[in-house]
Amino acid sequence: MKLSNKTYIVILLVLAVIFAVVYSSLYFSVRPAAVANDMWIFNTPDETANYFFIEKFTRTGQLVESEPLNEVSGALNLVHPRSTTVVNKALAPASFLGFILIARMFATVFTVHFIPFITPLASIIGVICFYLLVKEFFNQEIAFYSALLLLILPAFWYYNSRSLFNNVLFIDFLLIGFSLLISFLRREDLTRLVFSALFIGLALTIRTADLLWVGSLVVAVFIFNPKKFSWTQFFIFLFVGLLSFLPVLGYQYAVYGNIFTTGYVPEGNAKLLGENQLLGLAKQLVAPFGFNLRHLAYNFYYYYVRMFWWYFVAGFLGGALIIWRYFRGQLKNREIDYLVALLLVGALVLLYYGSWFFYNNLLARPLIGSSQVRYFLPLYILAIPPAVYFLGVLFKRFTNDNFKFIAGATLGVAMFYWSLSSVWLAGPESLAAIRTTVKNYHQINKQVRSLTETEAVIVSSYSDKIFFPKRRVIFYWQDPAYWENIRLIAQAAPVYFYSIDSGAELDFITNNSDFLPQLVAEITPTEFLYKLN
Repeated sequence: MKLSNKTYIVILLVLAVIFAVVYSSLYFSVRPAAVANDMWIFNTPDETANYFFIEKFTRTGQLVESEPLNEVSGALNLVHPRSTTVVNKALAPASFLGFILIARMFATVFTVHFIPFITPLASIIGVICFYLLVKEFFNQEIAFYSALLLLILPAFWYYNSRSLFNNVLFIDFLLIGFSLLISFLRREDLTRLVFSALFIGLALTIRTADLLWVGSLVVAVFIFNPKKFSWTQFFIFLFVGLLSFLPVLGYQYAVYGNIFTTGYVPEGNAKLLGENQLLGLAKQLVAPFGFNLRHLAYNFYYYYVRMFWWYFVAGFLGGALIIWRYFRGQLKNREIDYLVALLLVGALVLLYYGSWFFYNNLLARPLIGSSQVRYFLPLYILAIPPAVYFLGVLFKRFTNDNFKFIAGATLGVAMFYWSLSSVWLAGPESLAAIRTTVKNYHQINKQVRSLTETEAVIVSSYSDKIFFPKRRVIFYWQDPAYWENIRLIAQAAPVYFYSIDSGAELDFITNNSDFLPQLVAEITPTEFLYKLN
């Protein structure tokens, strides 16, 4: 049964609010431990660093954290956790600053306690805008069911639940921006154009690395709709978009010493490309990982075709059906325009991120928590409407309404279960596993803090995220030069070593430094705390 546009929006709004709570369930479940331990602990250094700087910026207005011990460690600047960098001996974000600046605005309104819940709240609007965007190319029913599938899209669900990554907030702002831009083509309301430029610009401050495909899509909209835009409107869009960058450029200058320098390669640590920072920035934005067709094919297969096969199969068949019907003259230009946009974005995203081959988990295999999953989010999302289109055509072939209802309900339940299983139950990076891990981290943190001085420095190979910021940390590297500098740090502050592989790690320390590790406590059956004397 077809419903009115307002009814669809109301239903989606209610469901989006419900799912915002569902997305927040991971942080809700570990919040008691965070309150009891007087700190949030996350599963990755990226989340840890983002939370730290958002909280600090909200509370103090500062984006750097002074660290005098880096004066002691010299040029190596050892005292900092992963996902942070050191500028002028102070800790600074090792990422794009836009996410921190925008999250700070939300945190100022809702207080710092709501930082982990900012992205799920923003996704309420993002899902509604996705519906409005798809409706401009397909009918209301396809748009409605596409928005429903977005709510349960595993990658969208997962990274809403791990909201201290910036990817979903970036997507939410893009959905708002492009829904306004496409609606402008139908209504030619200048206000829509201005706010479209604002949100797309803000999205790019969050993830400037995605400028290539976002900019290409914006240019394509203007080029293929010349009668809808005047040169004045184009320059208004460009001006507002650039204006949204000004705060970030100002903070980049204040933090890194150069408006074109980002946290990934800050001034003072390295140059972007030799002495030419503008050229280096261009390389970083266009092809930071080079081009490798083999890696691209591998990543596409494992992180899309295989991992989310139920979306891929329906999306592929839907795309093929749209092309076939278009050339038979059975479709208008709107559907094929959307498919062209999907292919453009998909190709650019794959070219940009697909050549990057690595595993950021200890199991060395594709998992839902792998970086490629969040990088491929635009591809997953844009492929949803063709998938719904195919399913709609398939179900129209059923003449029996009862059978159609039963088949649709069965498929809906199956897709929800597949998504739930992918997000919460499947493997060591599922949300259930992370919840258990983070709760264990809180116990470890509590015990180690009770055994170490407030001013202590803890050296560790992957446990820096557990102890920072209540304890200063050094990410362990098997380099004798590091240990010469750690010896200097030990003269200024107590230094400990947290071992997850006591045999090999201790052998390296004793063979390559002057330290004699003294066991303080067995924290777990496989993890130990040593005092470095």
